[in-house]
Amino acid sequence: MVRPSKPTPTGILNLSVIDKVIMLQFYVTALFVFRDGNENSANIIKEALSKALVPYYPLAGRLQDTDDDDDNGKGLHISCTGEGVWFVEACANCSLADLNYLDEAPQGTQEKLIPDPFPAETMDLKTIMLIQVTSFKCGGFVTAGAYNHCTCDGTGIYQFLSAVGEFARGLERPSVEPLWSREIIPSPPRRKLKAPQPPLIPQYQLTKAKLQAQFNKWMFNDGDDEVELIEEPFTAQLDYATLLVSYGENIGLDSMDYGWGPPVHGFTFLPPHPEHMYPTSLL
Repeated sequence: MVRPSKPTPTGILNLSVIDKVIMLQFYVTALFVFRDGNENSANIIKEALSKALVPYYPLAGRLQDTDDDDDNGKGLHISCTGEGVWFVEACANCSLADLNYLDEAPQGTQEKLIPDPFPAETMDLKTIMLIQVTSFKCGGFVTAGAYNHCTCDGTGIYQFLSAVGEFARGLERPSVEPLWSREIIPSPPRRKLKAPQPPLIPQYQLTKAKLQAQFNKWMFNDGDDEVELIEEPFTAQLDYATLLVSYGENIGLDSMDYGWGPPVHGFTFLPPHPEHMYPTSLL
């Protein structure tokens, strides 16, 4: 377990209403291939990770869920315990070129590069982040991290990994200081609302009107004139008929540099979930 290199604040950090949406309470796995490195790459990254967890101390905490209604609010939140991030160091008996740098690698290769849950607990949402560094015979390495999406999105996780890279390259502090401002996203009140009806419009705009009507129906449960809002409005309904496209070109992949240059390429993918369907993306 890699803990912050210095003492960090303790206490409770509330998540926003969007963070608490059930569809965001899962692990996303991000895997990155680095062509160059050395025999000490994993130790350098491990030390840099410990330093980065000082300003990014919420990621070293644990997720907790409570029904207690007190000053700290209720529901899912982060307990800043400083327990750390699960870190796995591994090695492979081949070169990255043998696997074509994971481009069309043999089936099952990526799964071997993903950190397994540590023995103390399963992936039950308590631990926020798990990281594995796998070194190859050529000197290159692969980093793979599983992080809980309700604590940070794609941009946030790449900002953190970029900070780890900055510490690995010898910087004293990250170029972007993290800021916890989840409270700026207010929880919408649960009240009776009147659903607006789509206006009559020409036939060529029928598709757009249909989308508006479908949104109203979802937003207000069934589209009736007056209904009780029983779900958070941010809860998306994903099923086999829904395609979600996420544009990730500018989220910071090129800024991840541990001292040997940015990754050749990276992948993000999601583990199967027994109750929910989620989008899958490639970078």
